[in-house]
Amino acid sequence: MPLSLAVIAGVALLLPGLFALLVWNARGRRHGGSRPDLPITAVSVLAFGISISLIAHLCTWAIFDSLLGMATVIGSKFGSIAPVIDNPVETMLALSRGGKAAVGMTPEAVAIAGVTLLVESCFVASILMDDGADLILEGVDFGNQGWVYTNVLRPAQNGYRPIAYVLTTLMKDGLGIGYRGTVADIRQSDRGETLAITLGEPARFLFELKAGSSDTSYGAEAQDAGFKRYAEEDVGSVVALDARVIQNIVVANRRSSQLELLSKLESELVEEEEASKPSSSPVVII
Repeated sequence: MPLSLAVIAGVALLLPGLFALLVWNARGRRHGGSRPDLPITAVSVLAFGISISLIAHLCTWAIFDSLLGMATVIGSKFGSIAPVIDNPVETMLALSRGGKAAVGMTPEAVAIAGVTLLVESCFVASILMDDGADLILEGVDFGNQGWVYTNVLRPAQNGYRPIAYVLTTLMKDGLGIGYRGTVADIRQSDRGETLAITLGEPARFLFELKAGSSDTSYGAEAQDAGFKRYAEEDVGSVVALDARVIQNIVVANRRSSQLELLSKLESELVEEEEASKPSSSPVVII
């Protein structure tokens, strides 16, 4: 019994760090970039989780120690009144060590320690879910997502809208099919390879790659290599492309407010053009 209780208490001491890792993985998903979650067995992840747990327990211990000390001083002025509870962090440590100290714990002390542990975990999770954590941890790529973190996640967190131009391997007679749209989601493997990309409000276009030539014999003119993109057409709400058809991805970041303003101006121009057209009502001749 004491051994089982000690194991459970030892794992419970890491709950604040585990909650921090859970929230951190969830934050990466909500910004349109996904990669396998941070493995709990990695040394860096374990160090991160244990450090968060130690900081949370140390702060909680200091708060309770100060409050219990104040209660002891105030109680001494009104008689020999001692605090009725123990420091919950010390209770957790006693439970994790096992032995007679753990067996002699009262149910009230264990319950207070459990509630304190849950409050610590929720507090750590709320801090990491706040936008202020993005500013503090900005530039730190814990997930090792590389260019996706730099060009998709960070801009999306700071008021930009990543727009991707995807050139596919679907080509015939020198013409290929490409797509343009807002990056809705990117899937990466554990080695950083792009597995799939999803574009919102996509537009499809044809592109042409022209090979250059430096041969000027027999009166031929040298030609520079070139890229030409033809007119676009809207193709729906979402398009998903996997690694088998992705040839190249180009990402451009635009401020969301500027894109909304441009969209508003474009809609106003369309309305003005429609209003300026002559009416096509039939003419009745009497």
